[in-house]
Amino acid sequence: MMKRSVLPVSVFLAFVSVAEISVAQDTSAPLEEVLVTASKREQSLLVVPSSLQAFSGEDLERAGLSDIGELTQRIPGASVVSKSGAGFETIQLRGISSGTVGDATVGFYIDELAFGVPNLQLVPPSRLIDLERVEVLRGPQGTLYGQGSMGGTIKLITSQPDPDAFLAKLALEGSQTEDGGSNYAVDAAVNLPITDSLALRLSGGVEELSGWATSLDTGEEEINDSESTNFRAKLGWTPSENLTVTASYWIIENDQDFSNLLTTAEPATIFTGRAEDSWIETSADLYSLFISYDLGFATLESGTSYTDYELAFDLGFGVPLAPGLNVSLINQSSFPTETFNQELRLVSNNEGGLNWIVGAFYTDATTDSDIELFFTPDLGGALPPLLDDLGTIDSESYSLYGEVSKDFLDGFMTGLIGVRYFEDDRSARGTSLLTGVIPGMSETFDSVNPRFNLAIRPFEDGMLFVDITKGFRSGTIQTPGQALLPSLVGIDTGIVIDPDELWTYELGAKWSLADGAFIVDAAVYFTDWSDIQIPFDAVGSGLVSVMNGGDAEITGLDLGIVWLTPIEGLSFQATANFNDTEIVKSDAALAATLPTLAEGSMIPGVPETSYFLAGDYRRPLGSTGFDLYGQLSYAYRDEQIDLASGIVSDDIENLGLRVGVERDSWELYLFGDNLTDNRGPSVAALTTVQTPYPRRIGLQLNYRFE
Repeated sequence: MMKRSVLPVSVFLAFVSVAEISVAQDTSAPLEEVLVTASKREQSLLVVPSSLQAFSGEDLERAGLSDIGELTQRIPGASVVSKSGAGFETIQLRGISSGTVGDATVGFYIDELAFGVPNLQLVPPSRLIDLERVEVLRGPQGTLYGQGSMGGTIKLITSQPDPDAFLAKLALEGSQTEDGGSNYAVDAAVNLPITDSLALRLSGGVEELSGWATSLDTGEEEINDSESTNFRAKLGWTPSENLTVTASYWIIENDQDFSNLLTTAEPATIFTGRAEDSWIETSADLYSLFISYDLGFATLESGTSYTDYELAFDLGFGVPLAPGLNVSLINQSSFPTETFNQELRLVSNNEGGLNWIVGAFYTDATTDSDIELFFTPDLGGALPPLLDDLGTIDSESYSLYGEVSKDFLDGFMTGLIGVRYFEDDRSARGTSLLTGVIPGMSETFDSVNPRFNLAIRPFEDGMLFVDITKGFRSGTIQTPGQALLPSLVGIDTGIVIDPDELWTYELGAKWSLADGAFIVDAAVYFTDWSDIQIPFDAVGSGLVSVMNGGDAEITGLDLGIVWLTPIEGLSFQATANFNDTEIVKSDAALAATLPTLAEGSMIPGVPETSYFLAGDYRRPLGSTGFDLYGQLSYAYRDEQIDLASGIVSDDIENLGLRVGVERDSWELYLFGDNLTDNRGPSVAALTTVQTPYPRRIGLQLNYRFE
């Protein structure tokens, strides 16, 4: 494949994101300070010397952002790699994309719960309801957040129980989908003080979205509809000013009929493979306990969590064998996963000067896989299964980590050094139709991961920083069958897949101007990624193999701007990313099978350019007590190359508008998402699944009582 044009390094920018504007505030006043916990301690966003973005829960609700995939439109350098259905989604950050199989390249946290599925790159399937904020840490987070956080880490921070005040809120939404039907969503939350030190917060919701595709087999319309439900209970107890205990339980379920794997994009059609319904289901039960005790000189924190997660699907695909002869390839798979995490850390309480953190992290995760592929021919008779694999992957890992920072020259300069040691005992076993019983196989992977950071504050409201960080991902073990099939076409993968790692070198700046009314946040970065774990289907069997297939280099530039204009009530925000990715070393046999991986090619699944623009306006409606509010937004994502098919998807654009009135505790908005009805790829394929949801017009009503 020909390599696309390269932007000179000298003109690259890198976005270090800025705080989202809280549109409820008086936009003639300076921007409010946003506190974040990206460094495992509470700090102002603008003093953290790293690439960081924060979205308040209030802004998420007002903007109607309901899942992480939608949020990526506002995160430059992020994009959806694959979205087969509700809750079955993979994203990438800063060009660190390697398909959908293998451990994740983006780390995810829900409060103190680390979410991850061994050997699958999946986002948490939760809807974004009743959150305090979302923090996006860009670039490798190997020191504080550990394995898999090579592109960055996304933290969902849920709203805390408050023993001081009662609160209830309700959000109702109804809409209509272009080429589809009606949709609705209901979300609610209540905060219940029990004593002056104990409170319970309950939240939940349900969303039903219409399908918009037509079955090529039966002619049935709107077949890819979905339903998502969430319920969360969070209990907070503060028996003394030094001790805080928080326990939470979150249950999540997503059900989609058929999938978003389109046969054609316009009109949207799906070859379902058979008359029976196909489906995708994701579910998760999340339990967590967080204890914080202030020792005076430092705070001792313990995070314990357990996740019971499952991805399951029954999908049919049309496969032409000859003119007039089609068969249906049926994929019935499930991946139940249980994960236990325990983190213990000690965080210094110094206001300045010398700060430090030391900690330990333990994970025990097990994924059971049941994969069955079989043909259902148009002609009579039944063919034997093409694949029938049962397998188990166990991962038991621990990490020891620490960071220390020191101010110099009265705070003019701050130096930071950190390191994390990681060790993973991973094993695999099972049975395969190809190779019979798979004996137990095990391997130990380890990694030492340093970080070096220097921040300089030449002015009170400005900062420059240099960040040099190593990111890593644990290795894995594949079955003999996964190694056998590639060998038939001359690709030698091996059973044990080594870890991949990267180094990122970043120069960034954060600046607050005009008394806090204008904030600029930018960075330029270079990443050297080696021994990339690449998933591929060597012979089109449906069985995905993995190998350490090459090295890549990434040069990028990010920018974030927030401006509260002199015009009362009017504000603007803009973020942008430019990524130049190149595969600099590739396995020759693998590249012959997958031309998308040839040396000189850009990394599949990564756009060169993405940006987001938005304008907010609020003004009183005379003496009525109502405020008029409006937001016009535009998100753009450049074309992406699909890893397996080589298909280049079209640019994706999303023009959105929200207009409404607000008064005291009430908000009513008319909204339109994807107003131009952009459908993304002009040619769809089974592996090109980032098709945007069609145009949707609706009403949103929010009520808050306290």
